[in-house]
Amino acid sequence: MSQERSGVVQGKLDKGVFPVNAGSLFPALRRLERQGLIEGAWRATANNRRAKDDLLTKRGRKKLRSEARGCQTQGAAIARILQVASGERCCA
Repeated sequence: MSQERSGVVQGKLDKGVFPVNAGSLFPALRRLERQGLIEGAWRATANNRRAKDDLLTKRGRKKLRSEARGCQTQGAAIARILQVASGERCCA
């Protein structure tokens, strides 16, 4: 698995906010594939090298929606805590 793939995946996902190294990314991708949440497809690149594209499966999209809802709920709770901690009025 290439460094190029790592950079492309990371750049698309987090716009550089959460740096992820290849040693963490690729085992996580393999784990998601084993769980049936993503599906990999190999293709040839323009310079005749192999590249793997990972796509969400139907099960993966469902899991992503669920996880996103959980993150939104947690984010809202953290925002309320920060408002109270900064002395702002909270929770109208």
